[in-house]
Amino acid sequence: MIFFSWTAARRALARITWACMATLAILAGGGRLSDAQSYDVCPSGCRHTSVQTAINAASPGATVRVGPGVYRETLRLKAGVQVVGAGPDQTIVQGNGSATVVTASGSQIGRNTLLEGMTITGGGGRFGGGIQVSSGAAPTLRRLWVVDNAAVGGPSGGGILVSDGAHPLLEEVKLQGNRANSGSAISVWQAQATLRRCTVVENGDPAAVPLYGAILVDGGSTVTIEETLFRGNRAQFGGGLAVAGRASVTVVGGRFWGNTATVQGGAIVVVGGGRLLLDGVAVERNRSALDGGGLTVADAEATVVNSVFARNTAARDAGGVNLPQSSRLTLRRSTVEENLAGRFAAGVAVQYGSQALLEGNVIRNNRVLNTDPDPSGGTSGGVKVFGAQARATLRFNRIEGNHARDGAGVYVELGAAATLVGNEIVGNVAAEHGGGVVVNDGSTVVAEHNIIARNQAGVSGGGLFVLGRSTINLRGNLVSANRTPGSGGGMVVSQDGGSAIEHNFFVANQAGQHGGGLLLDSTAAQVAHNRFRQNVAGGIGGGVLLQSQVTSVLVNNAVQRNRSGEAGDGVAVYFSAPSLIGNMVMDNDAAGRGDGIYLFQSTVRHLTSNLILYNGYGLHASGSQITQAYSKNNLYGNRLADYQGIAPGPGDLSADPLFVEGTYFLSHVEAGQERTSPLVDAGFTTAQALGLAEMSTRSDGAPDQGPVDIGFHYHVQRALSSSGRRVFLPVVSLSVDGG
Repeated sequence: MIFFSWTAARRALARITWACMATLAILAGGGRLSDAQSYDVCPSGCRHTSVQTAINAASPGATVRVGPGVYRETLRLKAGVQVVGAGPDQTIVQGNGSATVVTASGSQIGRNTLLEGMTITGGGGRFGGGIQVSSGAAPTLRRLWVVDNAAVGGPSGGGILVSDGAHPLLEEVKLQGNRANSGSAISVWQAQATLRRCTVVENGDPAAVPLYGAILVDGGSTVTIEETLFRGNRAQFGGGLAVAGRASVTVVGGRFWGNTATVQGGAIVVVGGGRLLLDGVAVERNRSALDGGGLTVADAEATVVNSVFARNTAARDAGGVNLPQSSRLTLRRSTVEENLAGRFAAGVAVQYGSQALLEGNVIRNNRVLNTDPDPSGGTSGGVKVFGAQARATLRFNRIEGNHARDGAGVYVELGAAATLVGNEIVGNVAAEHGGGVVVNDGSTVVAEHNIIARNQAGVSGGGLFVLGRSTINLRGNLVSANRTPGSGGGMVVSQDGGSAIEHNFFVANQAGQHGGGLLLDSTAAQVAHNRFRQNVAGGIGGGVLLQSQVTSVLVNNAVQRNRSGEAGDGVAVYFSAPSLIGNMVMDNDAAGRGDGIYLFQSTVRHLTSNLILYNGYGLHASGSQITQAYSKNNLYGNRLADYQGIAPGPGDLSADPLFVEGTYFLSHVEAGQERTSPLVDAGFTTAQALGLAEMSTRSDGAPDQGPVDIGFHYHVQRALSSSGRRVFLPVVSLSVDGG
């Protein structure tokens, strides 16, 4: 028999009702109990109300979950324990303003020790106001905001201090508003650190600007920084990043934007034997109150690849990149553009004992404002190499659209040396001298196989200007379409130290006054195997002008289709004593009124073995004499007269050169032509004596041997035939129609 009890039934129903109500309260009562149960630490309702208490109670491998709230305490991390907040906008650990907020110390703390998802603020003391990592500790710091901490009582590490063999990993850490005497965001001393996808913004007290950058790496430390933003930071040296004391930093990706230095290195400074590698980094809109708007490297070393320096500003020198002394720079496949400098070197400055390799870069639209009162200012919009023992090699760069008072593209000065190979130096504008290149004050430049084109100078030297006991070895370059309203459309060489200008092509340069292609002034520069074509001067010397005690030797140059407004359409010699030997001067001033060669008040030393044809006047002299060899020239087909104001020289010819069709090779029966030119073996001396024995006037490239031929000698390249014998490959670079 079953007895039914109403009393027992009522008690059971009450238990069920209370259980349901409790469940509904948890689900519908704002989730407070559920949230509390998901955290180990929260201000109330959790197992712990102190983060440090929970860390102390946790075993290695455990995770301490910290809920939303403000925790006014300091923390010491424990090996193997992960401390995870609800997010940096929700979980805040607030220091007391006089001590470090979070400490990780000891080699037992490895990557599996984690601090994540919270804000660290209010730290103080002498070192590492926000976080200190020391004594071999290597924790992971992830998704933290380290803000408004200070180490003003000590030397460094307002936000984070890493020292004594530590090696933390920082991922997605934001450092903002921290202050210190150096390293206001992070200081790394005799340690290592890795930063990934971090943000370093607005660190450094504007009222008491720190000595070194938002991040300072010193004391032989090694740091890797990946995909990190540096923005709006302030320091005296290296607003964003400072590398010192033989430390080494690698920065991959990321951006330096709007950082400020009051002395050097608006974005970055590397000093004291430090080393820096930048790969794929954008350095933009940074500013220095003195020098190095983007990067300064002093007594240190930097390698920069695949990076951009853009719109940085230096109130004095080097808007983009600055090497003030005894440093090394490798800059490859990078862009340096639209940087500004107040005094000189808006793009790159290599100074006083520094050495640089610039390869495969674009250096464009940089501008020197010339706002500094220094009268020597205003030089080098693109690259400046300056001072004793400064050395730079520029290979395969495009240096374009830069602006300065002098040397808008490249400026080499004060005992420096530079090698320029395969560069395009185009469209640069100098207000006064040297639109493309200036070499000055005892400097030395080797320039080979460059294109120097469409540059402008307001006074002289549209393409290049060499002066002040300097020396240039200019070989195999194209100097084209440069211009100036003054003199020296293509190039000016004045009072130099003995330059050599060989195997270049000067074409379509313009001077409003004198020297359309090349102007030589008070120099002994050697000029050989060049082509001067379609250059224009408003005054004298359409192709080449030699003035004021020029003693140069001009050998085997082709001077064609040049034009002047006054005299000397091909070559003009004024008050000088040069030697003109074995040149081809042809078709200058097509209207028939101009001169092939014009001599004015000059004492020419040698005039021999030249081919002068199809000009207005061939050889025109006024008040001049030829003191030594004047013989064996060939003047032919000049429209007005072969000679004006001067008699023919002994043994001069007037013969059709019998060019091979489409070239300036002379006909040779041995080369397959029907007749041999009368100019073969007709010159004054031997080809060997003139340095032409390895060159050729023949279409088969056979070198000129014995008495020199009167005609343009082509450069030939040696090659091996299939039999292994040496053969000559003529380089045909001139044609009758000017091609």
